[in-house]
Amino acid sequence: MKELKQKVAVVTGAGDGIGHALALAFAKEGMNLVLVDISPDSLETVEHEIRELGVEVMSKVTDVSDRDQMFQLADAAYERFGHVHILCNNAGIGGGGPISELQMENWDWMLGVNLYGVIYGVHYFLKRMLASGEEGHIVNTASIAGMLAGPVMSTYHVAKFGVVAFSESLFHQLRGTPVGVSVLCPGFVKTSIVKNGRKLAAEKKELYNLLEQNRDEALIAIDNMERRLENGMSPGTVAQMVINSIQAKRLYILPDPEFLQFLETRMNVIRAHTLDLKDTMASLGVYQPPSETVTYTHAHPHFSIMYPSDWVEQRPMPSQNFVFRAVSSSDSPDMTLYVSDIPSEGLSASLHTLSQKLASTQGTDVQVTSEKTTQLADGTPALEGEIDMGDMDGVNRLTILVLNAIHKQKLISVRLLCLRLRCDAAMKQKLWDVAHSLSFQS
Repeated sequence: MKELKQKVAVVTGAGDGIGHALALAFAKEGMNLVLVDISPDSLETVEHEIRELGVEVMSKVTDVSDRDQMFQLADAAYERFGHVHILCNNAGIGGGGPISELQMENWDWMLGVNLYGVIYGVHYFLKRMLASGEEGHIVNTASIAGMLAGPVMSTYHVAKFGVVAFSESLFHQLRGTPVGVSVLCPGFVKTSIVKNGRKLAAEKKELYNLLEQNRDEALIAIDNMERRLENGMSPGTVAQMVINSIQAKRLYILPDPEFLQFLETRMNVIRAHTLDLKDTMASLGVYQPPSETVTYTHAHPHFSIMYPSDWVEQRPMPSQNFVFRAVSSSDSPDMTLYVSDIPSEGLSASLHTLSQKLASTQGTDVQVTSEKTTQLADGTPALEGEIDMGDMDGVNRLTILVLNAIHKQKLISVRLLCLRLRCDAAMKQKLWDVAHSLSFQS
């Protein structure tokens, strides 16, 4: 979405903090607003402020953890404006505590607002956004706490990790549609999330209250957190980053790159533990890398190909036209076989024809990066090459190794795919060995 003027944005948690800043930023872009918050007083103040900017605005007091209220919100938004182009599931509360001591009501409340509020928003708005056929975008507010867990904000971490996973799944499902997805993962932002959370929690007598267990330490911890938030990034800056990311179609919005070092550390720990487990199990004789191969044989036309025994055959969906597919246990790499009529140009342009088809169907940047003529072990002429395919998030890139050969008036295509990050020289050689095991000998 490049042009925002006269479009409609729905912002939950619009009465304060990031939600307030998002609403103002959208209004300054000329967007009409649906403001949502649980506080009537905050909504009234923000609505008045935004009306002065000359855009249309409606507000609706809504508890995002209540599915009926969220259903009514969607109905009201579409009844008023007829369209929704940007949905910001931003409402949230902070909190946590020792998992061994928490009441189930703590979990219900935290997950209800921070996770189910996002789920309900998408559930009640997405189908209508897709049905309109117009460009749209969904922004789900998680937190850097949705990627890095610590000992204090337990319930908050669980909810926000859920928002990140939900957003990633939604992003992949909406590929090829006009609706984009971003997940906002801010660090310390100058908001009242802690203060507001304490105020709302005080009204819920059934919750476990950390203050009752160790008042002095809890008060110091809360004060320290509020000090960090007070010195945090401006919500207005975050809002501008969100608008820029919507226009750039970024999935991840991490306003503070300083947290990347902690994400890298987390990944390094995961890698170290995984490889240590693998080595330990191998030394005990429990884990043995597969060394055998199995053979797939195709009847008409007759050919065979060998692949690693730990790869698993996959059945085609009704919309798919491959004759055989096998994937590794990690789902990357994989091999797919196709049989089709020989193109008019024969082998010479078959790689470029394939790349053009992938570009049109996947909507991504696709290019042939290498190609050469070769032959199989049985002397059959073949064409091999690599196709680089960019993923729609602009980060994950795929390498497709392709071996095309002609047999009995059919084009036999072997396509081996792996993530660019994993496709080193050793992996490529392994995949080319599979491709060149293709044989037409009886």
